[in-house]
Amino acid sequence: MKKNIRYSIPVFCLIVTSLTLTAHAQTLTSIVPNNAEQGESLSVTITGSDTTFMQGSSTVTAVWFAQGSSTINASSFWANSDTSASANFNIPGGASTGSWDVKVTDTIDGTLTLSSGFTINTFNPPELIAISPNTAQPGQTLTVLISGQDTNFSYQQGSGTTVWFSQGSSTGAWSVNDSQLIAELSVPTDAIPGTYDLSVNNGVDGTMTLVDGFTVNSVVPTIHSVTPNAAYQGESLTVTLTTQNIDYIQGSGTLSWFSQDSSIIVSQSSIMIDNYGWSSSSAFGTQSSVFDIPQDALPGLYDLNVFSIVDGHIILADGFRVMQPGDWTGDGLVNLVDLVVVADNWLAGVPLSFYSLSFDSDPGWTTDGQWAFGQPTGSGGTSYGNPDPISGIGGSNVYGVNLNGDYDLVTGGPYYLTSAPIDCSDYHDVQLKFARWLNSDYPPYVDNKVEVSIDGTNWFSVWNGALSVPVTDSSWQHLEYDISGVADGEGTVFVRFGYEIIDGTRALPYSGWNIGDVQLLGIR
Repeated sequence: MKKNIRYSIPVFCLIVTSLTLTAHAQTLTSIVPNNAEQGESLSVTITGSDTTFMQGSSTVTAVWFAQGSSTINASSFWANSDTSASANFNIPGGASTGSWDVKVTDTIDGTLTLSSGFTINTFNPPELIAISPNTAQPGQTLTVLISGQDTNFSYQQGSGTTVWFSQGSSTGAWSVNDSQLIAELSVPTDAIPGTYDLSVNNGVDGTMTLVDGFTVNSVVPTIHSVTPNAAYQGESLTVTLTTQNIDYIQGSGTLSWFSQDSSIIVSQSSIMIDNYGWSSSSAFGTQSSVFDIPQDALPGLYDLNVFSIVDGHIILADGFRVMQPGDWTGDGLVNLVDLVVVADNWLAGVPLSFYSLSFDSDPGWTTDGQWAFGQPTGSGGTSYGNPDPISGIGGSNVYGVNLNGDYDLVTGGPYYLTSAPIDCSDYHDVQLKFARWLNSDYPPYVDNKVEVSIDGTNWFSVWNGALSVPVTDSSWQHLEYDISGVADGEGTVFVRFGYEIIDGTRALPYSGWNIGDVQLLGIR
C-alpha cells in the first residue's frame, strides 16, 4: 500500500530595489567684468559651480573667449579656489563686437563653457566736445569748464591732467566728474588773434584735442569815458579816463590831449591809475591826466586823444567840452537858462537818485538760470547759511535765485539778471545802490558778481565774490558802488548781477541772491 508523502519546499523571494545616483554637472556661472571695449586690457574673475579649478595646485590649463571660429586667449590665468579663476586679457582693437563664449579647461573637469557670457563693445575714443567760455582776449586769465565724452577726467582727481592751447597754458586743473574739467587758462599778452586747438592730457585718455575749440579775440583799444567831461576856459583840472585794451606800461608811455580842428590842449601829465584790464575779462583800465584849459580856448566840443607806445593813437570823438564861464548848459551862450542850472545845482548839493526801482511790479529785466521775480518765501538755508527773506526791502517782491529754496548744485553758468538800458547821459559821479540778501558758497565752487556795461557786450566788474569764506547775509545789506568811470555821461548803461556754479559736485547748497531797491544816483 502506497503512502502519501508530503514535502515542504521553501520558496525564496528576491526583491530588487533600483538605486538612482545623480552626478552634479560642472558649470561656469559668471564672469566679472562681463564686457570690454575693442583694444582694452583687463582682468576678469570667472566663477564656477562644482568645479575643481584647484586641487592642491591649479588644474586650469586654458582660458579663452570664442565667437564662431575666432578666439581670444588669455595672456595669463590662475586659480583662486576650486570655484574661482582669474585671467588677464588684451582685447584686440579689431576684435568682432557682440557676444563671446567664455571657455575654461582644467585637467579634471575638461572644457567648460559660459555661452554668450562676455560682450565686446565698439571702442569709443575719449574726446573733447566743448569749452565754456570759448573766447578770451590777449593777456586775459579766466576759468573755463571743459566737457568731454568717454573721458576720465576724474583720474587722480584731475591732478594728473594738463590743459593747453597754442601760445596759452593752464595754471591748474581739477575734475568735476569724468566728463567735466575746470581749468585756469592764461592767454599771453602777445597772443595772435584767431582760433586755437585746445588739448587735454591725462594718464588714462592720453592727449585729446578740440580742433579750433578756443578763440583769441582781436583787441581794439578804446576810450569809453572821461570824468569830468567838461571844463571852463582858464580852469585847471584832473580828468580820469576809462579805457579798454590800452596797455599803459605803468603810465610812462602815454600822452593825452584835446583837439578841435587845429586847436590842441595837451595834458601836463598822465598817470596810470591801474592796468588791471590785462588780467580780467573786462580788460578795463584807468588813467589820470592833468589839463590846464587856456583862457582863450575855443568853446565847444573837443576830441579826446590818447597815444600809447603799444597801442598807438586812440580817439574819443567829442568826448570833452570847453565852456565859457557862466555857460552852465554848455550851449555856447550865457543866458537865463544857465541861471536856472546854477539854482538847481545849488539846491541839489549832493548826488540825486535819477533811476529807482522798488520792484512793486516786474520791470522786465532779462533773467537766466534760476533768477526769478516775485515774493521770496523765507526758504532755503536749512543746511548752510541763512534762509531767503520773506519779502522785499520796501515791498513784497525781489529778484532772486530760486525764491523757494537753495540754488541747484548743477555745474553751469554764469547766470545773469540784467537790467534794461539806463540813460546816464545827463549825470556824472554816478553811483549804483542796491539792497542785497545773499547766501552763497565761494570760489572755486560758486562765484558771484556785479557788473556794468555801456554796450551789453563788454562788462566792467563792480564787485565779485572771490572770497575765501561764504557770504551769509541774515538781513538786508545796503550797498553802494562808484560806477562813474563807466557810466558818467553815457546814454546807455546796463547793470547785471550774476552767479555761477563752478563745481556742482563739491559746492554746498545756500539760498542764493535776493536783490531789491536798485538805484542810480548822480550829479546833473
